[in-house]
Amino acid sequence: MKHRYIVFAFLSVVALAGCGGSIEGKLVGKWKGGVRMARDLTPNRATRDKLATISLEFKADKTFEMNMGMPMEGTWSVDAKQVTLVATKVGGMSIEEAKKQAEKMGAKAEDADKPLILELSADGQELTIASGQAPMDTSTFSFKKETDAS
Repeated sequence: MKHRYIVFAFLSVVALAGCGGSIEGKLVGKWKGGVRMARDLTPNRATRDKLATISLEFKADKTFEMNMGMPMEGTWSVDAKQVTLVATKVGGMSIEEAKKQAEKMGAKAEDADKPLILELSADGQELTIASGQAPMDTSTFSFKKETDAS
């Protein structure tokens, strides 16, 4: 009899733990991005407009779509509270094509195939680009949950 109560208690704890949902499940949906600029940086209007329309959508099939002035697609994974984004397309081009195009225009593109690491907040409602990865070292890039997947 005592054994049955122990099994029941264990199963109850497991069931309740599952009610919170997985981190992956909480990520799926649309996120709105934003940038907190350092005081010494004053972007021009075009840059401000691009930064105001940053969006990220995590899909249940572990793919994502992001727009930070240019559309980007790829895959995502989670390890604890870190979310890793690996781009497969930028501006509709493969990473290799995008790198070649950037080089033709005289832009640096060596980091285009490096993963982007985001850190998930304790409440699961905000993602921040990990330190050292933000395009402007003195700015903070983050995403806030906008909608769940439909």
